Amino acid sequence: MTTYTQKLRRLLPALLALIMLGSLISPIQAGAIGESGNASLPQETRGQLAEGQINTQTQSTQTDRSAEIRAKVEQAIEKTKNYYIQNPPDYSKGTSHSNYWLMSALWGAGTDLENDVPWKENASPWNPASYWTVGKEKVTTSSNEDAGIVIGSIVLGKNPYKFGTRDIVHDLVAKQKENGSFFTIWGEPWAMVALDLMEAEYDQDKHIQYILSKQNATTGYFGDSDVTGWILIALAPHLDRPDVKAAVDKAVQGIHDNRNKATGEVMGQMFGENSNSVAPIINGLAAVGEDLFSEKWTMETTQLGSVNLIERFVDRYQMADGRFTWQENTLGSWQLATEQGLLAISDAVAGKSTFVRLKDYKEQELDKQTNVSVRVEGINDTLLMNKDVQVETFMEAADAFDATEQALAEASIPFEGSSSYIAKIGPEEQATFGAWDGWQYIVNDDYPGVSVGEYPIEDGDEIVWFYGNVGDIYQDIDIADEVEELTLRPNISIAPKLLEGDEIEVTVTAEYNVYNRSWELEKENEVAKIKDAAIHFNGETFRTDANGVARIPGEKARVGTYELKVTKDINGSYPRLLRQSSKIIIEEDPDSGAIPSDKTVTLSVEKRTIGLGDIIVPMEVALQNGDTAFTLLKRVADQKGVSIDYIGSGAGLYVQAIENLGEFDHGSQSGWMYSVNGTFPEYSAGNYVLKDGDVLRWQYTKDLGHDLGQGNIPDNGGGGSPGNGNSNGNNQIEIQKSIANAAKWIEKTRDFTNYDHFIDWDVLGLARAAQKVPASYYAAFESYVKAEKGEFRKVTDYERMALAITSIGKNPRNIAGYDFIEKIYNNERMTMQGTNGVIFALLALDSKNYEVPANAVWTKAKLVDWLLAEQNGDGGFPLTDGAASDIDMTAMALQALAKYQQTKEAKDATNKGLDWLSKQQLAEGGFQSAGSVNSESVSQVIIALSSLGIDLEDNRFKKEKGDLLSALQTFVNMDGGISHTKGAESNYMATQQGMMALVAYDRLKTGKTGLYDMGDVKASAPNLSFPDVKKGSFGEKEIQELAEKGVIAGFLDGTFKPNLELNRGEAAILFARALDLKAPESPAGFKDVAKSSVFYEAAHAAKAAGIFRGQGIGETFGAGEKLNREQMASVLVRAFGLKATNEKVKLADLDSVSDAHRKDAEILYQNGITLGNGNGNFDPKGSVSRAHFAVFLSRSLNNKK
Repeated sequence: MTTYTQKLRRLLPALLALIMLGSLISPIQAGAIGESGNASLPQETRGQLAEGQINTQTQSTQTDRSAEIRAKVEQAIEKTKNYYIQNPPDYSKGTSHSNYWLMSALWGAGTDLENDVPWKENASPWNPASYWTVGKEKVTTSSNEDAGIVIGSIVLGKNPYKFGTRDIVHDLVAKQKENGSFFTIWGEPWAMVALDLMEAEYDQDKHIQYILSKQNATTGYFGDSDVTGWILIALAPHLDRPDVKAAVDKAVQGIHDNRNKATGEVMGQMFGENSNSVAPIINGLAAVGEDLFSEKWTMETTQLGSVNLIERFVDRYQMADGRFTWQENTLGSWQLATEQGLLAISDAVAGKSTFVRLKDYKEQELDKQTNVSVRVEGINDTLLMNKDVQVETFMEAADAFDATEQALAEASIPFEGSSSYIAKIGPEEQATFGAWDGWQYIVNDDYPGVSVGEYPIEDGDEIVWFYGNVGDIYQDIDIADEVEELTLRPNISIAPKLLEGDEIEVTVTAEYNVYNRSWELEKENEVAKIKDAAIHFNGETFRTDANGVARIPGEKARVGTYELKVTKDINGSYPRLLRQSSKIIIEEDPDSGAIPSDKTVTLSVEKRTIGLGDIIVPMEVALQNGDTAFTLLKRVADQKGVSIDYIGSGAGLYVQAIENLGEFDHGSQSGWMYSVNGTFPEYSAGNYVLKDGDVLRWQYTKDLGHDLGQGNIPDNGGGGSPGNGNSNGNNQIEIQKSIANAAKWIEKTRDFTNYDHFIDWDVLGLARAAQKVPASYYAAFESYVKAEKGEFRKVTDYERMALAITSIGKNPRNIAGYDFIEKIYNNERMTMQGTNGVIFALLALDSKNYEVPANAVWTKAKLVDWLLAEQNGDGGFPLTDGAASDIDMTAMALQALAKYQQTKEAKDATNKGLDWLSKQQLAEGGFQSAGSVNSESVSQVIIALSSLGIDLEDNRFKKEKGDLLSALQTFVNMDGGISHTKGAESNYMATQQGMMALVAYDRLKTGKTGLYDMGDVKASAPNLSFPDVKKGSFGEKEIQELAEKGVIAGFLDGTFKPNLELNRGEAAILFARALDLKAPESPAGFKDVAKSSVFYEAAHAAKAAGIFRGQGIGETFGAGEKLNREQMASVLVRAFGLKATNEKVKLADLDSVSDAHRKDAEILYQNGITLGNGNGNFDPKGSVSRAHFAVFLSRSLNNKK
C-alpha cells in the first residue's frame, strides 16, 4: 500500500518540472533495467532476485491449486517476517506516523512487536525519544497523520486519546469537512479505518456517501488501483449497508473483469506495473471476503497461461530474502513495497483485514467495561435510586467519577464539579446550611479516602453519594464537635430470623472517630446509639429511643418480604444519617399451627388450560385484615418463591405474569384472570377485599376466559373488563360541567409524579379538554422511558404514550432520544394484541399525520387493509380473528377508520359497523358487554360517532327510553367521577373514557378537531401547572407561557422552584429550547464541559449562536457558575439582537455596571425587558432566579415578534 505522500514520491519525475514540492518529498530510488534484465540492481542482490523469481507459466489446463498457492503465500509471509526479525527497524530517530504501515503489517502477520522483534538499544517504538512515546504537542495539519497515529497507537497498545498532549481522535473528527470528506480521496479510507477502530462519533454516513460518490460508474474503481484497494478495506465493516454492498460488489467485479488478458495484472496502476499498486487490491479483496486462492482469481492468459493474482504477486515481486521490489527486477523503494506486500499477503491468508482484526483485539484487550450502580441521596429525598451503568473506558480503569458522571447524565441530573470534588448535584449545593455540609461518596459502604477521580472501580461496586456534614468529631470545629451534628452511616441490627406475630426490634448505631484540637486522632471507632431515627416499615414509621432501639409491634409483622428503611432527616438542615434500606423476610411461625388465624381463604394458581397443572395447588391460607385478591396471592407467592410480574396498584393493578407465564404467551387472547367463589369480578384484584371462607382461584386463559367459563379477560389484570355501558333516564348531560368535574376527580385521585401505564389516558383527556396537565407528568414519564431504555413489549404501550405526548405538545419522535413513531410502524408484534394494536397504531400515526416511509413494516395502507379484513360478516369487529364481534372493538375500529372515509372500502365498513352498533344498543341507550351494562362501551361509541362527525342526535342511536348521552349520565357520580357499572364507586378507567367521550362530543359541537386529530395542538398548547407557582405571583404568566411552549420544565416532584438561582448551563439550555439552537457537528469544545454533560449540546449551541463566548480566552464555559444580572443583560442582547434606542435610561446604579456589560444593560432597559428591581436600581451583581429569567426570556421573545 502507499500513502498520498508516497504517491507523490512516485510522481516526482513527471512533476518536478511543474512544481516545487520542497522538503516534503524525496526522490525515489529506482534503477532502470538494462539488457541483462537486472543490471541496475546492487551486485549483492542480483543473485537473490534471480533465485527468487519463479516462472509463472503453467499448462493451459487449469486445476484447483488453491491449497498449493496458499502454502506458497504462507511461506512468503514467513520469509518477510524473518527478514524483519533479522533486520529490525530502527525507531531511534526519523520516526513518524507512517511507521504504522510496517507495524500494522508485522502485527497482521502474527508478530508480537514487543517480544518477537530483537530491537537494538533505544531502537524500538517504545524508546523515550520515539515519535510514539513523545506524542504531539500541537494539532497536526493532516488527517493522514492523525489516522496513522490512531492505527499505530492501537498496534503498540498506546492511547491516541492521550498522544502527548493531544487527543488525536478528537483532532481527526474535527477535520471533517462540510461535504463529509477529510483530505483527498487517498486519505479518506484511512480516516475511516482509524475512526472505525475507535468507534468515534462523527458524521459517518456523510463520509461514506462522499466516498461512494467517487466511484467510476463504468469500471467500479474509485480512482487508481491503490485507492480502490484502500477504500475496499475501509468499507469492509459496512457491508450491511445496501449502498456500500452494491458499491463493493461493483468494484470487485470491475477488478475481476478488467485484469490484463495477456498477463493477468490488475488495471489502474500508475507508473506501470508495480507491487505498490497490486498490494492494495489484494488487501481490499481480502478485506471484503474474497478468497484470493480460489479459481475465481485464477485466469487463463494469452502469454503466461494460468495465472493466480496473489501467486503472481509473490512470484513476481518477492526476493529470496523476503523483501519485495517496487517493480519487477527493479528494487526501487523496497521498504514501502515490502511493508505493503506483507500486509497484503497476510490479509489474504487470514481472510480478514488486519484492521478488522485489530479492532477485535482492541475490543477484547484495550476496551474496558465496568458495571456498577450509583445512588444519590439528597437533602430531603433520594435524587437517584441505584442507577446501573456500564462505564466504557479505553486502556485505563474507570474511576468513580466516570461512573458518577455517566449515571447523572443518563438521568438528566446536572452537577457541578470535577474529578477532584463535586460541589453540586441537581439543585443542592455544598454549604447550603453554612457548615461543612456538602457532597460525599462511599463505595461498597466504605469511605475511599481519595478523590472520586482517583478511585478505580470494579464490576459490582455500589457507589453512593449523599449530602451531609462530616462523619467524625473535630473538637476544634464548632459545627462538628458533637455526635448530633455529624452525618453518619447507620448500622442496622435486626434478628436474623423473624416470625409472624413477633415484635421486631431494630437497633440503629453508627461508628465515628474523634480528633482533638490539634487534629490528631484521639479515639477510633466510637459507637453512637442513634436516637430519633425513623424506621419506615410497610407504610408506617417508628422512632428509635435513646438506646437507638425501635420496636415494631407483633401485629404489624405479617408473613412476607419487606423493605425496611432508616432515615434521620432534619427539617431545614442536612440529614444526620445516610438513608439506608434493608430487606427483611418474615416467616410463618411453625409452632403456632398451620393456620394462625381463624379466618382463612382457599387459594390456587392454575395453568390447567395449557395442560401444565397448578403452580400453587389449592391450599388454606390465613386471612389478614384488608387482604385483597392480589395481596394474598403476592404474600403466598413470596413465601413459595413464585415470581409475579405486575404493574400499578389498587384499581390500576395489572398482573402480567406468574412464574414467567405471561399475557400473550399463548396467543393474543391469553392472560391471567381471577375468580372468587366461582364468579369473575368486574374490577381489579387490587381492590377486591376477601372475606373468611372465600375460594380464590387465579387461572390462566387462552381465549379471553371462554375456556374458564367466563367470556372476557379484563384489562386490569384479573378484575373488570375494558368497559361497556348502559343506563336508565333521559336527563341531558351538562357537558362542560361534567368535563370539569371529571378533571377535578382525576386531579384529586391520580398521582402524576409516579408514572403508570394508565395515567396517559388521564393526560390525553385533560389536554384535549384544555384542562391543566401537571408538569410532573412529563418528568416522571421521561424518567420511566429512560429507565426502560425505550423498550416495551406491547405495541400499545408505544401507541398510548405517543398519543398522550402528542396531546401535550411534545414530540413522540424524540422521547428521551427514542422515536416512538418508528417503533410503531416497524413493530414486529403489531398484531399480538389482536385488533387493539392496529387500531391504536392508526390513531397514533394519524394524530398529527406522522410520515411513515414506504418500506416500513406497517404502512398506514397496510394497517387499514388489515383492519378491514378483520371485520365480521355481521358488521362488527372482534378483538382477534375469528372471535365474536365486540362493542368496544367495533367503536374503536370506527375511530381509527374515521380519517379514511374518502375510500369506498372504509366507508362501507364504517356503515356496516354503525348498523351493527345500533342493533346492539339497549332501549335505555346504553350497551351490554361481557355480561354487564357498563359506561365504557357508551363512551367508546360516543367517541366513534364524534370522530366520524355524526351528531349524537342521529336517529340510529336514539332509542325508546334513552340515548347515548342520557345513558352515560347515569354512571356519573356526585364526586365528579364515573363508575364502571351503575351505582358503583367512581372508577379511574371509566372516568378516563367518559371524560374523553364528553370531550370528543364537545369538540364536535364547537367546531374543533376530533379527539385524536391533534393538528391543533401547537396552536392551542395545553396548560401545564406548577403547585409552587401561585396565581398572581411574580412571573406566573411568563412561566406558564414558556412551559406551554416546552421551553421550561419543572423538577421531578412537579415543582418549578421559581426562587432557585439560575446558572450559566441552565440558561444555555433555555436559550437552546427557546430559539431552537443546534450544536455544530464538530464543535470546538469547552474544556470543562464533557460530552456526557447535560449542558454539552446547549453550551456549544449557544456558543455557535454567539450568545455565550466562554470564559477567559473562551476555552471554558463555567456551566455551574451563577449568572448575575449584568451578565444576563449581555446574553439576552446577543441572543435576540436587541438594538439601542434614544430612550433615556433611568437606572440609579448604572455607573456600578461593569464596562463590558453597561451598554447591554442600557439596551435591555430601552427595549422594556427590565425597568430595574423595583427601587430604581438595576443591581448588576445580583443573582437571577428561575422566575426572573422566565420573565426576561418571555419579554425578549415577545419583543422579537
